[in-house]
Parts: sequence; structure tokens; C-alpha cells
Amino acid sequence: MITHPSFAWPPLNGTTRFQKTMAGRLGTACATRLLPLLLLTLPAVLEAQFSYTTNNGAITITGWTTYPSGAVTIPTTINGLPVTSIGPDAFASCKGLTSVTIPDSVTSIGEWAFESCTGLNSATIGNGVQDIGPEAFCDCTGLTNATIANGVQAIDTAAFQGCSSLTSITIPKSVTYLADDALASNGLKWVYFLGEPPTLGSYVFVDDNLTVYYSSSTAIVGWGSTFGGCPTISSVGPSILTPPQTQTAEMGSLVGFGVEVTNTPPAATYQWCFNGTSAVGATNSYLELAGVQPVQAGAYTVVATNLWGAVTSAPALLSVIAPVERRTVSALNVASDAGSFLHLDYVNAFGPGAQWVSLTNFTLTSAPQLCFDLSEPLLAQRFYRAWQTNGPPPTLSMNLATEIPLTGAVGTSVQIDYINQFGPTNAWVTLDTVMLTNMSQLYFDVTMFRQPTRLYRLVAVP
Repeated sequence: MITHPSFAWPPLNGTTRFQKTMAGRLGTACATRLLPLLLLTLPAVLEAQFSYTTNNGAITITGWTTYPSGAVTIPTTINGLPVTSIGPDAFASCKGLTSVTIPDSVTSIGEWAFESCTGLNSATIGNGVQDIGPEAFCDCTGLTNATIANGVQAIDTAAFQGCSSLTSITIPKSVTYLADDALASNGLKWVYFLGEPPTLGSYVFVDDNLTVYYSSSTAIVGWGSTFGGCPTISSVGPSILTPPQTQTAEMGSLVGFGVEVTNTPPAATYQWCFNGTSAVGATNSYLELAGVQPVQAGAYTVVATNLWGAVTSAPALLSVIAPVERRTVSALNVASDAGSFLHLDYVNAFGPGAQWVSLTNFTLTSAPQLCFDLSEPLLAQRFYRAWQTNGPPPTLSMNLATEIPLTGAVGTSVQIDYINQFGPTNAWVTLDTVMLTNMSQLYFDVTMFRQPTRLYRLVAVP
């Protein structure tokens, strides 16, 4: 018996497995068991981690010599011998263990090997494992991700029972048998089968509320409308429904690319690429670029993947241009008899004490005539009225306009172009060419109202 300096092993006397009744049947329940560890001569690095036995030139991990915490990777070899097994109870109740990676050299995981490792949230099981033993990961309540490589043939009794945080799991083609309670009493919502339906023991999905997904490939047969008492859905590779949009953006602005994909069960993943290279961390259906700069101009694609295939979107081009100072203002269209002296008032809200405020008084020189409310800021609501002391009531309608300051030497000309934010990046339209009568004057784009969002550029005319 080995006693670690930081804790004492509980006595083995009286430590037993027990049975419980569930839904009128006997099922194996997870109970904590600790086996004595055999301390052998190990290399310096491994001496602080594992105990093991040697049998016919192969290594079986039986436990640890230093309490494992954090991420643990099972070695492929120890002292030049292959590590082929993880023995019964080897890591049972290691609550500080957060993830485990099991290499391809390991062919079997013993019963209760990781039982009640409540801090374990990720387990990667290599290609060499053929059998996941009874209750191997039972009651690992923190386990959210279990990756099972294509090589496992059987998942034994209650292997993942009680893993309440495990919402999905993928069963590879190699699995031919799921034993009693193998995935029972979990938080499972989705189980993905990559091959034909395996043979089931009893109560494999009992107390779960899940949907089974399987491939619609014509080479895979045997699936029905239910499996193990759970509804099934035939799934195919993803398809792009709405691709990301080509667009133009100003330097420093926020840019977003989105994609809508069909035929994606909850296991779908996304990877955005910029000019053909994967963008780090860009793994959602929506890509956001804050404070965009010219170096980010280029082609953006997204690869959508599910368990049955992948699809790449058409490229969305991003053009980044220099910003043009502008703001949105109210454009008031006033009509009456030419020469009428008109009053234009506003009020921001009606109610007790509300009073009209004079915006401007002017003589109508043309009918209709535009007046712009240059107050700052543009409010969410404002009401206007036009009136005159003598003569018929004028008519008034309101639109919006973009105000653009123009500067330069008197007598020079400026060309004002616009482009829609979304659409071809070379589709510039000339609005007007203005000769400056002052070193600083305003131009109003009165055609922008109820049109797609516009960006602008100012071009000096020789």
C-alpha cells in the first residue's frame, strides 16, 4: 500500500460494488473504488505520475504516484515498452483531473478506470482502443466532450452512465455493440452514429431525452424511425443556403460576414478563411471584424462541416476605403406659391407644455423647395409644420438626406460618388460634380432615402 504525502488511502475493507433497482431492473451503479498501487522503477518524468505493471512486454497503467490534476496524457511507451492498457480503477475519483488523452497504443480501458472523475471535462480515446470497459467513465459529471476514435468496437455496461454534462457524443463506424446502460442517465441531447446501427443491450439510453442522427448514405442500412426508444433523423452533408455577402467598408468600421447553412445538426462546425488561409478563432457562423483596416481587404470564405460532409461558400470580397465625413439630416420638402413668406417650426414631442420652436423663416423661390434641419444630433423623432400668415397653407413632406462637407479652393470642382455597402466593390455611381463657391460648403445627397446603405468618395476634378 502506498500513502501519498498529501492524503491517505481509504481502507479497502468494506469497499464494494453495489446494485440498484431502476425502472424495474437491476443496473450497475458507479461506486468509488481504489486499488492499491504498485510502485515500480520509472523514468524521472513518469515517476511523478503513473504506477504500472508489465506483462508479456506490455505496460498496464494501474494508477498514479502523484495525484493527477489538470490535463493528463497517457504515454505511448514506458521504458521502451508499449502502454497497451489502462487498468481497473486506475484513475477512479481523481477529481482534479480535467482532461485525458489516450494514445493509439492503448487497446483496452479497464472497468471503473475513470469513474467519478467529476472534474474531467474532456476525454480523447485513441484509435487503438477496442473496448471501453464497464463504468469506465461512469459518473464523470463534468465531462462535456468525449472523442471516440474509429477502432472502438464495444462500449461496455454503464461506460458513460451518469455523465450529466455530456450533451452529445459521436459513435464511430467501428462500434458494433452498446452494452446495458452504456449511455444511460446522461445529459445527452444528440447521439451521432457514423455507421450502421450497432447491437444494443438493455436501457442504453434510459433517462435520456435525445435524438439519434445517422448518415443518409445509401451504403448504410438498417436504420428505422426509432433506435433504442429514441427518434432518429437521417442527415446529410451541409449546404449553403445564404452565402456571405461581398461588401465595401470604411477604415475603422465594424464589418460582419454571415452564412446560413442547411442540413446541419447541432454538431456543425464553421471555419472562416481569409484569402484561402484559416482565420484563427473564426469558428462561428458569423464573422465580425472590428476596426477594419486595408490589410483586411480580400476574399472571405467559410467552410461548414458536419459529421457527414463539408461545404465551402463562394468568396465574399471586402473592399476597405477611406472614410468620408457625413451625417444624416432631415430634408423637408415645402410647396406653396412662389414668393410666399413661410415659417417652418418643429416640436420633439406632444403633450402638456409642448411648444413649437421656430426652425427657419424663408421666402419660397421655387416650388417645391428643400429645407434641411441641421440641428445636432438627429433625433429619433421630430415633428414639423409649415405655415404662412396670409395665403393658402403650404404642403410639407419629410425625407432624409446625407450631408457631406466639401472643402477646397474656390473655383475648384469635386466629384461625389457613392457605392452600396453590399454588392460589387467596383460599382461606383457618380452623384454630382460641384464647383466650390466657398472654401467650405455642404452637399446633400437627397436620393439616399429608402435606398441601400451608401458609402461615399470625393474625387478632385482637374
